[in-house]
Amino acid sequence: MHILVLPSFYPDDSDTNLGSFFKEQVKMLAEYGIRVNVVYVEHKSLRRFTFRALKYSHFQSTLNDEILWKEYRIKGWNIPGRIGKSVWIYLTKKLVKKYISENGKPDLIHVHNAFWAGEAAIDIKKKFKIPFIITEHSSLFISENELQNIQRKAVDVFTEASGIIAVSKRLGNSIKQIGQNFKINIIPNIVDTDFFKPDVQKSNVNGVIRFLSIGYLNKNKGHDLLIEAFSMVSNSNQNVRLDICGEGPEKSYLRKKIKKLNLGNKVMLSGHQNKIEILKKLQVSDCLVHTSYFETFGVVLIEAMSCGIPFITTKCGGPEDIIEEGVGYMTDPGNVNMLVGAMGKFIDCKNEFSKLNIRSIAITKYSHDVVAEKIVQIYSKILNKHSQ
Repeated sequence: MHILVLPSFYPDDSDTNLGSFFKEQVKMLAEYGIRVNVVYVEHKSLRRFTFRALKYSHFQSTLNDEILWKEYRIKGWNIPGRIGKSVWIYLTKKLVKKYISENGKPDLIHVHNAFWAGEAAIDIKKKFKIPFIITEHSSLFISENELQNIQRKAVDVFTEASGIIAVSKRLGNSIKQIGQNFKINIIPNIVDTDFFKPDVQKSNVNGVIRFLSIGYLNKNKGHDLLIEAFSMVSNSNQNVRLDICGEGPEKSYLRKKIKKLNLGNKVMLSGHQNKIEILKKLQVSDCLVHTSYFETFGVVLIEAMSCGIPFITTKCGGPEDIIEEGVGYMTDPGNVNMLVGAMGKFIDCKNEFSKLNIRSIAITKYSHDVVAEKIVQIYSKILNKHSQ
């Protein structure tokens, strides 16, 4: 079985966290015994453009050998609008052609996200007669305002796909709403349970309760409301701390809010964290807090679970599939009072959570072997159908 993965975004040297769960899935499939490789057109932000950077990113192709799989890349720039999309799709098709000439035609292409990878996959299917399957992750499909704008193009991609996977029930139902009788397979994202694990040597000896939030600093993530809620919680619980990890356009605003609420000694903006740093943050935290308005899954939630850490999350789409008794609490998006109540409840009941049980759930539902088997079953079903 020869699978070519076509992601809409993927880790690169400027952002190692970008699409890291796509790369993790490639690793999972390779370890499972699947012949799998990646084609990806890097599109760095034009805000990072310099003539020095142009020397290393002027649409030249590279090959990264990751031992178990190969990554074919073209280095380029994220040009805005339709022109940018057209260039990205053109370069993707060019790189796929090169890949086929060197590796032979894959049996199946696995696309991650309809835009723009799914659009490129339609042209590749027609030219090379290669079927494709798509895993959708985008929160555009669970936003009513955005869904109307993308509906027509999305229908084309999903109609041409030989199989559709959504990472949560909410996302799957939203895809069905675009007016077609699509069959949706629900398969969650994965977590590396061998990497994300508790540090048994670390313990909370000073009694400080440490809340942690990890995510891009934009309005959708709700960090401003988290800071407000934490301010109220800290008024009655002096021994609490909040660490917010991530970069984004809201960082300056959040910094001002922390200062205005006199939380400088209790709330920390830690900035961008790589995978190892995120692990260390989780291992010393007591509770992860996730306050998004829209989320198709919530990888950070299962990373926390794999470390035995409970969480508080909003009902924002994907987390509704993850939450269950004994792993945390759920609140409504944008509801500060509910968030205050959940954080206060955690403080009172934190000893009732079992690290062992939380981690056991993560292993049972989101570990590599469990998810790989589900995906490979779909691959086999599609390839058997096309061989008839």
